[in-house]
Amino acid sequence: MPRELPLRVLMLFALIVGAMHCEVVGAKPASAVAVLYPDLQEPYRSVLNSIIEGVQESIKGPVQLFSLQDDSKGEQLKAVIDAKHYGAIIALGRTGLSAALQWQGEIPIVVGALLLTPNKQDKGISGISLAVDPEIFFTYLTMIAPGVKRVHVVYSPQSSAWLIRDAIEASKKYSFELLTYKSQDIRSSALIYRTILSKSRPGEDAVWLLPDPVAADDTLILPLLLRGAWDQSIVVFASNPAYVRRGVLFGLFPDNKEMGKSLAHIAEGFLRGEDDMDVENNIVPLKDVQAAINVRTAEHIGLFISDSMRQKFSLLFPSP
Repeated sequence: MPRELPLRVLMLFALIVGAMHCEVVGAKPASAVAVLYPDLQEPYRSVLNSIIEGVQESIKGPVQLFSLQDDSKGEQLKAVIDAKHYGAIIALGRTGLSAALQWQGEIPIVVGALLLTPNKQDKGISGISLAVDPEIFFTYLTMIAPGVKRVHVVYSPQSSAWLIRDAIEASKKYSFELLTYKSQDIRSSALIYRTILSKSRPGEDAVWLLPDPVAADDTLILPLLLRGAWDQSIVVFASNPAYVRRGVLFGLFPDNKEMGKSLAHIAEGFLRGEDDMDVENNIVPLKDVQAAINVRTAEHIGLFISDSMRQKFSLLFPSP
């Protein structure tokens, strides 16, 4: 029979095997999330605070906030982040994303509060664009103006091709025709809008204003469309509630707290090890929205907005 090993040798062997087991089998993804956000003045500070509140309510583990007050703290921030192992970084706004990119490929980055365009080259980055999901727009459109037969949308391929692809697919579920127009600059877009207005029929045509640099601006495009839509009873809808105040029929805009919860849900996927950090850029349109409507515009173009329908809108213009 083999000789028995001394007790202390057996104990040492058990400790070594146990340590190896813990390192290989028992390792868990980091549970902490870092939130990087710019230090802004009101009203933008309240927007960010609402997003962060949604994040904090939804993340089960610790959440560490990093206010990016100035560029001089870049090295200090890197030292703090590197010293701890975070399971994900939530980056808010352009400043937050710029700061987070130094950990691209090392820590999953979830981006919010920014108008994002998917880029397959940006691996390890996920997030929610401020561009609203087209299907939600179409749902509101058919509820408010069921007689619309054509929806016209101007866009730049560089900024909005991905959203137009989603819109074309979503429009197949509805009874209207989606007509898309490529443009390269504001002046070209103005000519396209004039053509659309000249051929539009009252109650049957709608114009969707994208948050696209060539699709909408306050000085040329919006006044042009508001005059034409008012004169010809054309539906116009957009992502900017300020446009609704000025006469656009309805608009959808972020529900900031709920968007924060959705960003947290994406981050938690990385915390649980369910998502692959090295997948291609995964940017999705915004689904957490509130709605605004201009009841004066609705009445002018012959649309009836019932009391029950008004309850679906967070903002009514003119204010009651």
